[in-house]
Amino acid sequence: MPHESGSQRVPQRRRSRSPSRSLRFQLFVKEVKRHLTREDSETTAIYIKVITDIAKIHYGDDDPGDYSDKVGDFFENSFPVVLPRQWGPQVDGKDTIWVRQEVIQACEDADSIEQVLQVKMILLVIILHELGHTLVEHIFPGTITPGGVGDNPRDPRFEEIGWEIENKVFGFHLLVEWFHEDCYDIRQRR
Repeated sequence: MPHESGSQRVPQRRRSRSPSRSLRFQLFVKEVKRHLTREDSETTAIYIKVITDIAKIHYGDDDPGDYSDKVGDFFENSFPVVLPRQWGPQVDGKDTIWVRQEVIQACEDADSIEQVLQVKMILLVIILHELGHTLVEHIFPGTITPGGVGDNPRDPRFEEIGWEIENKVFGFHLLVEWFHEDCYDIRQRR
């Protein structure tokens, strides 16, 4: 049955009391991990290239070798937990990615395919961006964003590995601005 905007309705889910219990969000994170652990994942190949470039540029390693196994092992065995937070996103060491709970709730509350896709796109960018930081920390301990990698459009004096990943994967940075106090109510995002 068409929705008002012409898009199909998604079966309504009971509003989750806790964003950490959001089935749609949990399944989405699993799907991202599944994609990154596929041998033919072009996204994983991008992470491998970025890590190799960091080894060459930042650490002066002329022959950094192949980082495929290290990156693959990270995605397979050290994939960070992705959890809701009242404010964020934020990386906490190398084992947790924090995402604003309102974004997760918006994913759960979306009631059309269009809305689900909009929120999942935002979540995908957040997860891939923060994975850049956690992966760098995993392979180069003590480093979250190495100097000389990733342009920061907000302040060119500081680099940003997350934006480097966004540029390589999507060809752009996703900057989201919220205009409403109840900004994460997906119904306001038309």
